[in-house]
Amino acid sequence: MGVGRPRKSSPGMLPVKNYRYAGWYVNLQPTLKLNTSIAPGGEGGIRTHGAVTRTPDFESGTFDHSATSPSTDDCIEICCRPSEAARIHRMNSLTPEALRTVRQLGYGGLLPFIALTVLSFYSDNSVLQSFAHEGLALYTVAILSFVGAVSWGIALADQALQPDQQRRLFVYSVLPSLVAWLIWFFPEGAMRWVAFASLTFGLYLVDLKHGQQLGWPKEWLTLRLHLSATVGLLLLLAAVGHL
Repeated sequence: MGVGRPRKSSPGMLPVKNYRYAGWYVNLQPTLKLNTSIAPGGEGGIRTHGAVTRTPDFESGTFDHSATSPSTDDCIEICCRPSEAARIHRMNSLTPEALRTVRQLGYGGLLPFIALTVLSFYSDNSVLQSFAHEGLALYTVAILSFVGAVSWGIALADQALQPDQQRRLFVYSVLPSLVAWLIWFFPEGAMRWVAFASLTFGLYLVDLKHGQQLGWPKEWLTLRLHLSATVGLLLLLAAVGHL
């Protein structure tokens, strides 16, 4: 782009458009080369993401470039922020290797629940029964705390989340450990295990809602259903042992 006298197109060049601005001729030479830099705005230039675009007629008066061009911060946010479709596609998929590992670890984590629940019914040995009750309670607190930590990790990793979505996930992620810790102080009895089971089912319902809204992998949500249902039933079974 040049400022001065009107120019004519040279052989082999693209047509030159001449615009008169404030008594000067502005020559715009179209180009096919993509310019990825962000040009400064204000008087005399328009910020664009690509090549300099053809400007409107300046002859009618002063043209406010800043009103029609995005700010630098907006340009950077648009260029760097992943699209909603890309985020959903990424969050909705698990590789076969990752899915196999998640299932093995998830179902393997049920073994302590099963073993300790069975031991809690061993009434001939009070020491062994007490160990089973306390061990089951501590393991339940640990697992429910881990369930909340998953939401914390997602809030950190998924940069496409809106600030209010991140804040809600951060706040929610610390609640399971706090509530489970309070339940651990309940006196040994059926109410203690009913409270643990209720918290287990409730956390699954909350995670299901979050997963549907934010596009979590369907395989993970299905696994969460299987694990939460099994753990909840085992905890209710432990409560039955006190009736």
